[in-house]
Amino acid sequence: MTDLDQEEDGKVFSESDCDSDAVLIPDHHDSSPRLCPCLRGQYTPHTNHASSDLPSDRCNLLYLCFFLAGAGFLFPFNSFVAAIDYFYCLYKAQFSAISEIIPMTYLVTTLLMSTLNLLLVEKLSICFRIMFGYVVFSIALFFVPMLDIGIHNGTVSIEASFYLTLGAVLVVGLGSGFQQSSYYGLSSMLPPRYSQALLAGESVAGFIVAINRIFTKLVFSERVGAIVFFVVSLLFVIMCIGCYVFIVRSPFVKYHMRRCRGADDQEMRESPSSGGSKGDAEEEELVERQDNNHIIQSSESQQLSLKQKIVGAVRVRLLVVSQIWRLMVTIFTTYLITLFIFPGLISEIRYDVIGDWTPVILIALFNCADFAAKWAALIKIRWTSTKLMLTGFLRVLLIPFAIMCVSPSPCDPVLSVGIMGWAVVLTVVLGLSNGYFGSLPMINVSMEVKKEEHREMAGAIMIWTLLFGLSSGAVLAYAVTPLTTLDQSCTLNNTCATQLNFTATFR
Repeated sequence: MTDLDQEEDGKVFSESDCDSDAVLIPDHHDSSPRLCPCLRGQYTPHTNHASSDLPSDRCNLLYLCFFLAGAGFLFPFNSFVAAIDYFYCLYKAQFSAISEIIPMTYLVTTLLMSTLNLLLVEKLSICFRIMFGYVVFSIALFFVPMLDIGIHNGTVSIEASFYLTLGAVLVVGLGSGFQQSSYYGLSSMLPPRYSQALLAGESVAGFIVAINRIFTKLVFSERVGAIVFFVVSLLFVIMCIGCYVFIVRSPFVKYHMRRCRGADDQEMRESPSSGGSKGDAEEEELVERQDNNHIIQSSESQQLSLKQKIVGAVRVRLLVVSQIWRLMVTIFTTYLITLFIFPGLISEIRYDVIGDWTPVILIALFNCADFAAKWAALIKIRWTSTKLMLTGFLRVLLIPFAIMCVSPSPCDPVLSVGIMGWAVVLTVVLGLSNGYFGSLPMINVSMEVKKEEHREMAGAIMIWTLLFGLSSGAVLAYAVTPLTTLDQSCTLNNTCATQLNFTATFR
């Protein structure tokens, strides 16, 4: 009897006797169940030598890399949002909707690229899609300080600088659309905690960027502080490239990717103790049979028409959607409501005591609350997908609350008494609910999908839905926010106490 055989209560089991659905073998002398030997290498609680052979995340380094990667693919966009006071003072006189134009440009572009990624998920490698994002991020973040220098030297006009800045935001959206959905597709092939690491990284991106913006605004002059701010963001993105290299070279990641993409059973179940001529012969025969089947399937797939391939791809996507549609609705409504309020309406709130620091502080508060809520999502509270969806709908009550903070005029809103207190409450509640209801659907999606080979597709679909919600909220904010603020002159006159002197230094 070889090592691949196992005796339970006098009966011998071998891999050839087991099917893929047999998981547990009851032991009448031991209350704890044991795994069928055909699943050895996947989960074996009583065979330490097999479980120790599986790759592991030593010292949680891989978790840390996913955490930093999650921060990395949102760092560029958060940098543009956190510097809204800089762009506001520079461009507000010519382009009054700057706080809505930047998010809308980024999110619509990201949605389009995420749609393209969803169609090409089987055609382009994950490595290409993620590295493409890092390249364009680096170019865009390097470009903004160069524009600042060009304006200061008189070689670039304010109007040209505005459109070039939007071009940089658009480029960031191109990279983010490819990279973000690819990262979540990758994490969906791993245990759920790695999707949570990406989500927590997203929120900490806003937090770090907000702290960076506050520090550079306090220590440096407005112009120098903006340059230092974007350079620090660029350095962080470069660091994330190193994290990605570590991720793709990790045996733990390679193991789970092979498993989800249908690696050979012999490779998946390999055990260091397997041996014997009979076992080797059986394994060689199994591998040869699988290779022959693979050749036959490859020749048949080449004969499929383009129409059949498209129909097959659509069926797979519809099957995945039918399993996760409640989570899709939750993630869509969560980010639609958030982007309708933030940063558009939030940046319009005025508090004369602190002047142009108002949007900086409120954005920092939102990011801190969002970060805390994403970590709170790790607390194991039993949520069904239906209850999660219905509870998330309650966030719509925040919309009239936000409108009352800026209407009919930011200088004299409905909630004018204690306006900063109301604004802080609104921002914190918005951030907490966004972080919590935006995290749980992404964490739970891999558990809703029945087949492991569909997990990458489910992750890509969820990110597309997330971006569709963000883009819809940004477009809605761009259309509706001007209507909520009837006195536009108040917004222009109270934006930046030093606006005239500030813009004069660039001309």
